[in-house]
Amino acid sequence: MNLDPRKMNENIRGNVVLPHGTGKKYVVAAFVPHEMRAEAKAAGADILGDDALLKAIESGVKPTFQVCIATPDQMRKLILVGKQLGPLGLIPNPKMGTLTEDPIKAIREAKRGPVMVKLNEQRDIMATLGKVSFGEEKIFENLKFCICLTFMLDDRSLIQQLRDDLKPEGAKEQYFLKAFLKTTQSRSYQILIDDKEPWVNELKANLQS
Repeated sequence: MNLDPRKMNENIRGNVVLPHGTGKKYVVAAFVPHEMRAEAKAAGADILGDDALLKAIESGVKPTFQVCIATPDQMRKLILVGKQLGPLGLIPNPKMGTLTEDPIKAIREAKRGPVMVKLNEQRDIMATLGKVSFGEEKIFENLKFCICLTFMLDDRSLIQQLRDDLKPEGAKEQYFLKAFLKTTQSRSYQILIDDKEPWVNELKANLQS
């Protein structure tokens, strides 16, 4: 990425929900008001957070969930276990879509298998796009969605993606520099990802000439 992770206005962080998921299963905990608990469970929440769970975590019990979703009014409770949840990346965060006024939507997205998008010190973003068993078509659709498309999903909500929604305000005109696709054990193959980028059109022209 043509971004500097040391600059706040060039950093990038968020969740991308892929149309075909990642193939991973996530245990989702939801901390919501009492009147929303039944709806949260129906939406797919595996664990409904309560005082007993918070006390267990505070006493040293390791959380069994990989995603923690909460409404703003529940954060005062979660702050008490911030030391336990923070190092695990489980503190609900509005940038990640896990601290929200619409937890039902967030739960549904989390169960699809979100991909955390975060710029590392090498200016790279590493993202899981699925499994080889998905086949070429599904992996390609996940890739396109992650980079440059916004699809309308069944809850009629627009989902974040790298091209525009997650683009930091300090980003330069040339946003993507290079992109590579690989399996866990294979070598990397450079790919053309976004025809909105000038360098992609230049590469296309060179390949066609």
